[in-house]
Amino acid sequence: MKTETRPDTLNLAPAVTRAYMHGLTAGLVGAVALMGTFLVIDAARGQILTTPTLMGSLLFRGQMPPAGAVDATLVAAYSVFHLGAFAALGILAEVLMRGFSEARRLGAGAVALGALALFTVQQALVALLAGLLEPALLTQLGTFEVAVANAIAATAISISLAWHRA
Repeated sequence: MKTETRPDTLNLAPAVTRAYMHGLTAGLVGAVALMGTFLVIDAARGQILTTPTLMGSLLFRGQMPPAGAVDATLVAAYSVFHLGAFAALGILAEVLMRGFSEARRLGAGAVALGALALFTVQQALVALLAGLLEPALLTQLGTFEVAVANAIAATAISISLAWHRA
């Protein structure tokens, strides 16, 4: 017996897989942009890799590291955590962008709105993390520096998502 293919039973798996891959890629682009920004900030301070050491120590050990300390294990562990968190953020951003069909008509405006929304989410997550782990975290990293790095990462994610749509 011959079966018919109905429009409501089409296989959407390739489109969904592509969406997740676009989101994953965009998230990793944002993660690398943020990591690169803090690498430059740390280098300018003469304390290369102290930021991932600080974040890793707070996240995995629950304490501030000694001033100026660099721990390769913490840098690697935090980098993996950071890449994973940003991959998830990129996938979420892609899913949300696909949900807003109007975003396609906004063009560059969609990139700007997406970057602003991602920046807001990132700033809120950093504030939450600081509140949970160490209230002095933002002072240690630099509030302005965190904002700049988050803005760069959010813009990188938004541009990456828009580029995949083009």
